[in-house]
Amino acid sequence: MPLWNRLRSSLRATLAPVPDISAELWLQTLGRYPFLAALPLAQQAKLRALAALFLDRKEFHGAHGLVVTDAMAIDIAAQACLPLLHWGEPHKALAWYDDFVTIVVHPGEAVARREHTDEAGVVHRYTEVLAGEAMERGPVMLSWRHVADGAASAGQGSNVVVHEFVHKLDMQNGHANGCPPLPANLLGARGPRTTVAAQVTSPGRVSYATFLTWRGVIRREPPRRPDPQAPEAPAAFRAEGWKFAFTGSRCQACGARHLPPQRVCVKCHAMDRMAPERLADVPGKIATFTVDRLAFSPSPPVVVAVIDFDGGGRFQCEMTDVDPKAVKIGDRVTMTFRRLITAGGVHNYFWKARPTTPEK
Repeated sequence: MPLWNRLRSSLRATLAPVPDISAELWLQTLGRYPFLAALPLAQQAKLRALAALFLDRKEFHGAHGLVVTDAMAIDIAAQACLPLLHWGEPHKALAWYDDFVTIVVHPGEAVARREHTDEAGVVHRYTEVLAGEAMERGPVMLSWRHVADGAASAGQGSNVVVHEFVHKLDMQNGHANGCPPLPANLLGARGPRTTVAAQVTSPGRVSYATFLTWRGVIRREPPRRPDPQAPEAPAAFRAEGWKFAFTGSRCQACGARHLPPQRVCVKCHAMDRMAPERLADVPGKIATFTVDRLAFSPSPPVVVAVIDFDGGGRFQCEMTDVDPKAVKIGDRVTMTFRRLITAGGVHNYFWKARPTTPEK
């Protein structure tokens, strides 16, 4: 981010009054988009603060005579800020959107003229119908018809506002490539994570056939079992704390830890006395394991282990970056967020256990 933008944002955060969204308009937005209303109250409050700051910093322009009302702007702002919900304090989180000011809203889909020169030097000209587009260091374009349909499309795993604004995050380190520069301590990580470079140079070895399979160059015969079911967005959204942050629960009556989170304690049977507890950074050890050569996996065979976490809690999960011949009971592990399967063209990610690299 340019130095002037950082100084301006810092000065504005210090001197400017905190903007607000009226309760009436905010409740109307929640009513139109049930997936926002489903957030816990604390997250709704933070999203409202993010959206208010977003509206204070951005400009909306209607195309083809469309008048962007306050309610429409709030609908867009709330969804645009959803990806920033766990990115820290609102003023700092909004800095990730400081490379642009303008959101252009079309009544419906827009038609863009494209031009592409191929490797042979042939120029191809064509048109493309767009529901939205994010431009690198430039404005965001949205189709209002698709924004208004966000509640219905979210049930099918699609949301044009979230999609385009995640592209803006991805463009913070160049062209969008699906690998945005995530902030440090995302989702409350308490310690440093093993970098990709460190994992690449680790002692583990990947066969050439496995590498080609991962890159999609060759396709191996899948396990002779039914194909896995594609993940469903509503179910993933309802369990976002568990799925994305690996948040379990601890009984406030007896202290027992539960994974996945539960309402009823398995130890003392107390009901609704749980406090959320994030375990993504808590190490553990292998209590027992098995090697399954028939289960579906992008990297067969599957090593499934039962993990006892330090401080309590037991969970069964897949292992990754592990030699099936070398794994043993008592090995130390940490959790890492990895791809489980791809089904119906949809990637499904969850937490796997990874052997802890011994200190040298």
